[in-house]
Amino acid sequence: MQTVIEIRRIDLWTLFKVSFFVYAVLGLIGGLFYLFFMMLASSIGTALLEDEIPSFGLLGGAVGIIMMPIFAFLYGAIGSVTTTICGAIINLIMKASGGLKFDVDVFPVAGMMQQPAPAVPPPPPPAPTEPPPPGTTPPAASGPSEPQAAT
Repeated sequence: MQTVIEIRRIDLWTLFKVSFFVYAVLGLIGGLFYLFFMMLASSIGTALLEDEIPSFGLLGGAVGIIMMPIFAFLYGAIGSVTTTICGAIINLIMKASGGLKFDVDVFPVAGMMQQPAPAVPPPPPPAPTEPPPPGTTPPAASGPSEPQAAT
């Protein structure tokens, strides 16, 4: 079964939130590499400059640890702002051109294509049309019951 999907607009707030998360994770990974190389450089500097700067290794490690979350936040902020600006430009282009259309083939997959739950519950079953057998009392109605006369 072939379906046509048309994208007319990208929600910029959603794009900003998702891209901030993705770029912050990438920035955190980059910050870990930065931390590793700062500690490596500080250990090499400590080996070479131990007499001139006694706490050079500690300074390099501290700078790496402090810069890691700052690096992640800045990478996330700059990347998400840039992505949102590009999303706004794409929205303008799609508005002028009428949207972006995709032709996709839809194949049912076991367990994935389930029937949606009905929005309205099904109506109750109809009341029986035959009178009750003699000697039995009919089921009580949902409204207020009136006292029955004794025979």
